[in-house]
Amino acid sequence: MDAVDLIDRAAFEAALATALDRAGLVDRDLALLLLAIPEGRGPAPEIVASALWLHVRTNDIVCHLGGRMFGILLDTDADGARVVASRIQAFVGDLLAGPTWLGLVAGTGADWTADGMLASASTALSRALDAPGGRIEVGVGSGPPGGPSGQGRARWPGPGAPRRS
Repeated sequence: MDAVDLIDRAAFEAALATALDRAGLVDRDLALLLLAIPEGRGPAPEIVASALWLHVRTNDIVCHLGGRMFGILLDTDADGARVVASRIQAFVGDLLAGPTWLGLVAGTGADWTADGMLASASTALSRALDAPGGRIEVGVGSGPPGGPSGQGRARWPGPGAPRRS
């Protein structure tokens, strides 16, 4: 499978919103990982996309967000997401022969909106990218700014190009 076979950003955002709605009805946890691949390092995004499928289950969603950025929606809690993130970080780090950065957020579906979860994961990824070497940064787990209603929620600016090389 290559990155062209992955769902696009719009489909990923819609799938995230639907998954959060469903998870909120049954008080189930979800986690979101954002992965940045530094420019000019390692294999093409298509190779990374294929590698990501080795570390997720069939009910998880992997998306090539564009450039060298990927999103992964996991049907798990924060502890499970940390395990998956660590495996992805190690495996992709081996592919790149260098550090890998991830932003992670998790919580019950009722605690999040899609925009809020993406904004928090993006903020966590930005903090990870500011650290030397590879890092997994965990975002705020209490939902978007303004509480579960989503009022005052941050807009997800979308991922920029990774800053580390």
